[in-house]
Amino acid sequence: MIIILTPTKDTYVTNLQTELNDGSLANTGHAATLDLFKLYNENKYSKSWAAFRFTGVLADSRTFIITDSSGITKTFEFDNNNNITAGNVKLDISGGNHDNYASIIAAAVNAEDTLSITAYSNSNNELILKQDKAGESGDTSFTLPIGTTNMSHIGGASITKFARIDYSAALLKFDISSFKTNYVDGVTFANSVYNDSAKFKAELVLKDVTTGLSKPRDYTLTAYPLLKDFDEGIGKDTIHFSDKDCSNFVSSSLASNGTYNTWEVPSYLSLQSDIRNADSSDTSIFEIGNEDIKFDVTSYIKKLIDDTGDNSDNISISDDKGFVVTFSNTYLYNMVTYFVKRTGSRHLLNKKFIPQLRIIIDDSSYHIPQNPKNKMRYLDNQEIFYLFNRVNGKLQSFPTPTANDTIELKIGNVLLNKTSSDVTNFKGQVLTGIKKVSITNSDMSRYSSNISAELLSSGSFKDTLEWYYVDDTNTNDENIVSGSRYKIKSGGDTDWISLGAISGNGNEVFTATKNGTDIPNGTGTVKLVNTILTEEVEFLSGETLKEINYRNVNTAIRIEDNDLIAEDNVQSVEVFFIDTFKQYDYVKVPYNLPSDNLGDVFYKITDIDTNDILIDYEETKNGTKMFFDGEKYIFDLFVPKIFKNRRVIFEFKFKDNITGANKKIKNKDKIFRIL
Repeated sequence: MIIILTPTKDTYVTNLQTELNDGSLANTGHAATLDLFKLYNENKYSKSWAAFRFTGVLADSRTFIITDSSGITKTFEFDNNNNITAGNVKLDISGGNHDNYASIIAAAVNAEDTLSITAYSNSNNELILKQDKAGESGDTSFTLPIGTTNMSHIGGASITKFARIDYSAALLKFDISSFKTNYVDGVTFANSVYNDSAKFKAELVLKDVTTGLSKPRDYTLTAYPLLKDFDEGIGKDTIHFSDKDCSNFVSSSLASNGTYNTWEVPSYLSLQSDIRNADSSDTSIFEIGNEDIKFDVTSYIKKLIDDTGDNSDNISISDDKGFVVTFSNTYLYNMVTYFVKRTGSRHLLNKKFIPQLRIIIDDSSYHIPQNPKNKMRYLDNQEIFYLFNRVNGKLQSFPTPTANDTIELKIGNVLLNKTSSDVTNFKGQVLTGIKKVSITNSDMSRYSSNISAELLSSGSFKDTLEWYYVDDTNTNDENIVSGSRYKIKSGGDTDWISLGAISGNGNEVFTATKNGTDIPNGTGTVKLVNTILTEEVEFLSGETLKEINYRNVNTAIRIEDNDLIAEDNVQSVEVFFIDTFKQYDYVKVPYNLPSDNLGDVFYKITDIDTNDILIDYEETKNGTKMFFDGEKYIFDLFVPKIFKNRRVIFEFKFKDNITGANKKIKNKDKIFRIL
């Protein structure tokens, strides 16, 4: 199943300067698009800037040299023994702690009245220097301490000059809290689909909307979790950036107490203060330019919704402030312009282009057969048996004789005992009144001495399946009562065969034909068995050629009331695949015919009017895999509100067992309108 969330708010912020307005103070909320761009030394109204990081302690007497837009040069010298070269500005590093270098340098730069550069430091020990004067005159050089890599430009060692870098960042917020309430059980998270990276993926998708324009390519965007709330605002002016409101690239939001929440450094995203660390980020590479933006945010979403698992970052759902998407450092600071990657915002009238957070889960592995008695079972194959405790049509907890009793399953004398387990749904919730037992390939092997003789004559193995409670209390052999059923716990030297057992081996379940007092006392023990249910079961040896040669497969799709309702809800879809060239009398109503088992089948949904693919085949996490219950295929379909008024058809794909080729089945005659 693919659960699609749409933003509750989105906007983008920028430091772009225009002739009359400062883009850092402008709001672009309610705009139809989210524009991602980066300009390098193209805007004469912008001010040059540079950003630096520190990774270690600098040696005494190292110097850092900067030049402002007026040509004034200052040399700052790192000092830890009060031995400063004449004319240099002292940077006191006597504490030997490089974690405060950014604040030390920023204070020294801002104290120089003759230097037209403003300095900032952030909580991540990054130093940001910005020229006070706009234009090309600020594209001056700087010289880092020679002979060390402990101070470097964030963009790389090759950068030696200030640059006018104008860029933007998209901000998006989704209602992950409601998703968690509806589709996640935090208490039993470990049993849910979200705790298995093979069955779960979260993907942030921004849809490209540009047509007929030259688009940037060969660059990378990065998505980070936000650490600060942001307001969408009401501005729409994306030409002159004249709208003033939150959110902008100075103030992120207006707090409830009437004060503004601000970015730590204006026009700069500060790691650890504005955005979460890089471990929670993901990148999206654009080689052509017109690709949709996609980020794998599984790790972050898992941490948000996991209340019980390993959450080393101490993230809870209340910490979710949304996402920020912008250029990765390598491309933000290089000498190339990227203008413009334009994606749809939530305010577009055409809802197919609005951003999505797609939660992809393999819920097919959690489905339960609705009519398991019709399922064809095979030897040398993994099979699952279910026991239901229905009372007046409702599932209720199993009543047990004592608290420690267990429910087990046996099949004749071939499979003597298998302990049952609870059944959970994809949320991780334990389903009341259902138990299951999984048998492995070797549990029911056609080569078993108990099976092979019968297979030679009939091609299948038939026997009695029994569900039973096992009393946790041991019973000595002398206390056995004729007519009761027992499970051998310890064979000892007791003559179990004389009491009614067939083999007398451990774990055998048998009905006593004598009282234990009728035979000599032995050292063996048993446990009392209470039968719950017995029924006949058949295991086939394999499929015939007639059953695997599909030549003319038609589909019948069944949806309750034949309506799909777009209310961010889940509906069940049933699909029958009928081969009309086989032995079926296809004059009958197709719903009365059992579906062919085609193996793993995946679905795809297409808008018949626009040919837009609403949900594509998703096989990496089995997001569109269907479940075969022995009678039909079934899957849960999440129908988001953005699909409303669409007319859709279903397409199915399965792999041919003989050729290995993918085969597709499309039913163009069965069109569903999403209401």
